Amino acid sequence: MRKIYDGILWLHSAATGKTFPTVRFSADVDWLTDGWIALTSRENNEIVVTELTAEEYLCAAADLAGFIQAEARINQALTRSDLRCVWLIRAEESVPAAQGLSFQTYRQRYTPPRLFYRDIFSPDAEARQTASETLAAFERAGGRVWEMPAHT
Repeated sequence: MRKIYDGILWLHSAATGKTFPTVRFSADVDWLTDGWIALTSRENNEIVVTELTAEEYLCAAADLAGFIQAEARINQALTRSDLRCVWLIRAEESVPAAQGLSFQTYRQRYTPPRLFYRDIFSPDAEARQTASETLAAFERAGGRVWEMPAHT
């Protein structure tokens, strides 16, 4: 499998205050990461990376049902119940008005969008990124990331 993730994002649960990891998907073009998901254990620093099935992908495009289906499929295949799918819920842009500003001034004032992810501990809550680290650092600290084929 081609590596389509290049690091770990640490997310903070707004509901519980707990932190949890997920992978940062990254590729030269968006379509390379399209359909890939990360499931994080609620019990330890473990992440499973897999691809949505065709049916899950179509459902995920319409609403969130495809992610929930994939979560159930992976937990069942692994005889587990602790893995939760992490997905981006929304992004809030905080772009300053650019009219009349030099590009240099605009870049100094620019702040990246605020990203909100699914909270694996409370399904109706959101989680925000608090830190990031390399995959190697995550694994050195005892974390584990592994890939699982979609056809499982």
